Amino acid sequence: MNLGSRLRTVYNPRGWIRPLLHPAVLHLGRLWYSPEYRFLQRLHGLSQRAPRYRPGQTTFDGRIIRYADAASFTSAWDEIFVNRIYDIDEPAGEECYFVDAGSNIGLAVLYWTLRYPRAHGVACEPDPSSCGLLRENVAGWQARFDILETAVGARDGIASFAVEGGDAGHLAEAPAAAGTLQVAVRRLSPLLDRPVSLLKIDIEGAEYEVLEEICGSFGNVRRIFVECHSYPDRPQHYGARLQLLREAGFRCQAHATSQHPQPFHPPAIRAAKMDFSLNVFGTRF
Repeated sequence: MNLGSRLRTVYNPRGWIRPLLHPAVLHLGRLWYSPEYRFLQRLHGLSQRAPRYRPGQTTFDGRIIRYADAASFTSAWDEIFVNRIYDIDEPAGEECYFVDAGSNIGLAVLYWTLRYPRAHGVACEPDPSSCGLLRENVAGWQARFDILETAVGARDGIASFAVEGGDAGHLAEAPAAAGTLQVAVRRLSPLLDRPVSLLKIDIEGAEYEVLEEICGSFGNVRRIFVECHSYPDRPQHYGARLQLLREAGFRCQAHATSQHPQPFHPPAIRAAKMDFSLNVFGTRF
């Protein structure tokens, strides 16, 4: 074997050198050019020190961000500001309309405001505590978003909502269960009466019913994000969800977000007891 072949053997994903050097080089490069990544390193330290579910605030680029739970905040910042999963292929000066169902404290709204200065839209959040933080963050960043303190569902009304304290609150099966409160529920389709640059749906388990309710409005939606949740005691509708999107003309990608290396022994994931979750990204060309 010549020297070149030996080096290629060593410097490969399962060799000796690349697994050691590649993460370090990537980390140093991102520290150099990405303020969002440098901020993430601060958040890792914060989330290790701070007790779970204790509200606080921090500052990025001179702007205050208020959060409900440091660990959830750190994870969401990594996805939204560092990995930029809600970035869209539009010029920064474009006037984009976003609908955020399940906004929590509004990090997606803040990202769109920073990335697209002319962004505007609607953010829905049923948890009163999270919605209060959402309002403060939107006001502090001067985001052009209307805030609706509501869950989204198949029909308008009132429902029980299980409060988790971070970003995993969800509509509850048992109306009077401990840790639940009554929240407003509204249909999402009336908010989709114009061209939508991106519709984000992260509602911890009610997404299938919502997708059925809005399927008649898909013609106005250019891009859609759906976090699909699986609970051990409920039917899985992954295929049906994807089928609804495909029939509407969306080209989809799916990324597993909560999984286990031994899938025949899935653990309970987070406080909501999910056994699996999947991010689905759809684009209509």
